[in-house]
Amino acid sequence: MVYNEYKTFNLYKSPPQVLLLGNGLTRCSKSAISWQDMLESICCENIDKTDIERIKNRSVPYTIRATALSHTDDKARHEKYKNALEGIRYEESDLMKQLLAIPFDAVLTTNYTYEAEYSLLPKYPKLSNTAKLNYCYDTLKEGDRTNTKYLINIFNRLESDGTVRDIWHIHGEVRRTSSLIFTHDEYARLIERVLAYNKKRGKEYGDYKDEVHFKSWIDYFILGDLYILGQGLDYSEFDLWWLLNRRMRERNANPGKAVFYSVDDEESPVKAAVLKGLNVEHRSFQTVVKKGSSDADALYREFYLKAINDIKENVTGRH
Repeated sequence: MVYNEYKTFNLYKSPPQVLLLGNGLTRCSKSAISWQDMLESICCENIDKTDIERIKNRSVPYTIRATALSHTDDKARHEKYKNALEGIRYEESDLMKQLLAIPFDAVLTTNYTYEAEYSLLPKYPKLSNTAKLNYCYDTLKEGDRTNTKYLINIFNRLESDGTVRDIWHIHGEVRRTSSLIFTHDEYARLIERVLAYNKKRGKEYGDYKDEVHFKSWIDYFILGDLYILGQGLDYSEFDLWWLLNRRMRERNANPGKAVFYSVDDEESPVKAAVLKGLNVEHRSFQTVVKKGSSDADALYREFYLKAINDIKENVTGRH
């Protein structure tokens, strides 16, 4: 096990290789979490069922839906989060194993649960929260309550077959329910922390010398070669869109590239155009999946295999 609290990179030679992982790979397994089911499970008991049905309308961004449906009391809401997530089943995924065998310098995930950790260390999800801390690192070591809530500088480091992976849960993880980001209010509070860290980072790093200390997932997102897979980039996730815009405006180092992998659907041309304006390439391998089609699962699996191979070629070529 490597015990260094953070990594350093010479950005003039090569940016770090970074994966931004969403929940999409679970589409090919039985452990997939439905956003609809998740939102219904965190509803406040006092909300009328008729209103719940109205708010479930997909034209309402899920962050707003979560805000409108959930408890305003933090403790009650966090208890709902815990109950909604603690029953998840983990299963072995050959796609996840292939993906995490790629030598990424950091894995950023919007998942609250431990699919990535499970792939590297199957016993990890069953560990107590105290035992999980043996794999948890705080790059600041300041004991800051804000840091432990928003996990700006905290990651999990796991080793498997001699391979070490740093996994950053950028929207929180289930061992600390107060860190979970669901509602519009929680996203807003997170972006406040992101802005504060980015301002501080700019002052600390200046013009970037030979070795830059990467103390947060924000550093990896802005300065790395970023491969986005299994993540739909929903427009309501405004923290991710702000960060993509911030990446585009970075001037102090050789800019890394960003690639968004997704199948083609009716929204793809619009989203691809927006992403192009942010210097993000969209790759679909011309895979078209129609909602509810009988061959959807097979098409998604074929797409993910192509995407993983494409990422592997790109990442290994930089190391």
